[in-house]
Amino acid sequence: MQTGQRMNQIYAGRDERGFSIIEFMIAMTLGLIVMASLSTLLFNTSAANREVERANAQIENGRIAVSILRDEIKLAGFYGDYGDVLGTPAAAPPLCNTVVPADLQTAMSMPIQTVSGASSTALAGCGSGPLVLTGTDIIVVRRTDTIPVCGAGSPHPSPTVGAFYVQTRPKPSEYEVQTGAGGFTFGVTKADGTPTQMCRAVKPAASADRLCPTATIAKNATGTCAGFTAGAINQLHISVFFISPCNVCSGSKADTLPTLKRLSLGVGGFVLEPLVEGIENLAIQMGVDTSPSSDVVGYGSPDKFVDIPADMGEWANVVAARIFVLSRSVDVSPGQVDAKSYVLGTRNIAAKNDGYKRHVFNTLIRIENLAMRREIPS
Repeated sequence: MQTGQRMNQIYAGRDERGFSIIEFMIAMTLGLIVMASLSTLLFNTSAANREVERANAQIENGRIAVSILRDEIKLAGFYGDYGDVLGTPAAAPPLCNTVVPADLQTAMSMPIQTVSGASSTALAGCGSGPLVLTGTDIIVVRRTDTIPVCGAGSPHPSPTVGAFYVQTRPKPSEYEVQTGAGGFTFGVTKADGTPTQMCRAVKPAASADRLCPTATIAKNATGTCAGFTAGAINQLHISVFFISPCNVCSGSKADTLPTLKRLSLGVGGFVLEPLVEGIENLAIQMGVDTSPSSDVVGYGSPDKFVDIPADMGEWANVVAARIFVLSRSVDVSPGQVDAKSYVLGTRNIAAKNDGYKRHVFNTLIRIENLAMRREIPS
């Protein structure tokens, strides 16, 4: 009986003893190992998620840049009802014309214009003179809005005082640029700049949804309006696309983030706006149609692609464009090794291996209004 009681006391003492210092240290070590493993897993997962976000943003920025350029270039040369081939421009106009209707009208003969491998000051004469990333291309697109002003109904925008508008006619194919200040005063000027009759434009009842109600215009030199045909009035758009070495280029928040930007013709001049961050390079090749007009199969299709057409004659035969966009991640990726070079048409961008991820996007664009006009039998 005493032996049983003693054994119970021994076992009871053992139950109350707890962990030894060695057991406690082993438990702590195991716990720290588990916590370290979980922390490493969490860190790696977060880092992987950040890399996925960087890659997604880089790809999305590249696609957006290509989409903006494609949609704009595709409409180059859309001048309302104008339906003839534009002919050969006398000379390449300034990238940013003075906001004088006559100068803008002259520039319309070159609906797409480019600068290959531009200098940093290539746009010094445009508004505030934005910086251009050296060695990148500049693209100028001239067109009109696809919806005429002054029509009956909500789809038609109201004219903006001080903006620029084009009145066009299909036959004879003529157009003229005027400003909306104080109303419209449109006349008739042929595409070659030769003035003809100028009369009072009244919208016909059959085209009530397309023309401005009245546009008071002086009569021609002979005092007659014979042969005058009223035409639709569309706002003129001129967009200058370029790569800037910075998104914010001055002040306390200045950065070095390459950005696709645009200068747009507005009231009284050109307005600068950033479009897509992380676009590091832009290259364009022009598709030139060298086929004779008798070639009913190939006429209106590009026969060769060049960085810059050789002369004004080749510029007049541009019907397509191929653009290349180099997109760069906005932030550095730790441990990123990039020894690749990138090919943009005939341009080779050497590897920088600076921790940023890059990707090239390219697309082929048919310039509809230039190509289709050539397809129309003369």
